[in-house]
Amino acid sequence: APPERAGSEVAFMAFDAFCLAVALDLHDAGFKQSEVVFLMRHLRSNLEERFPHMLTGPDLNARRRYREDGRLFLLIKKFEMNEVFSSSNLKGHSAPLFLEPEYCNGAKALSQALSSAMPEHQRVITVVELAATAQAVEKFLTQAPEIRRGRPKS
Repeated sequence: APPERAGSEVAFMAFDAFCLAVALDLHDAGFKQSEVVFLMRHLRSNLEERFPHMLTGPDLNARRRYREDGRLFLLIKKFEMNEVFSSSNLKGHSAPLFLEPEYCNGAKALSQALSSAMPEHQRVITVVELAATAQAVEKFLTQAPEIRRGRPKS
């Protein structure tokens, strides 16, 4: 929610922290900051819609084999423009081309998606698991102490 007045703090919601965690995962995977910002702006509404369902699934952070596969995978297909097109119109254009992201519910769906993508000469696909990240963020936020800023009120 927006701040009540100027100078007041706004707390991050669990979903906001989850988006930051996904953004950090993408950056760690080698995406540039500008690419991460572009992707997160594009993915945000779709992730927000899926976020509550990721939290209600089986505990994916427990140290045991998955009885239920409640994992949600995000597949990102990125091409450098000069790899895909050899047109003289694109000389000097270095922005990557992102195909529409794909979501896969569980390892079986992930396997099928990767199998169907590979014959189409898509040899490099970034896979990000989302549900375990969402559950970990939610868990750690509930355990985090509230830190008050500024002078104590008397």
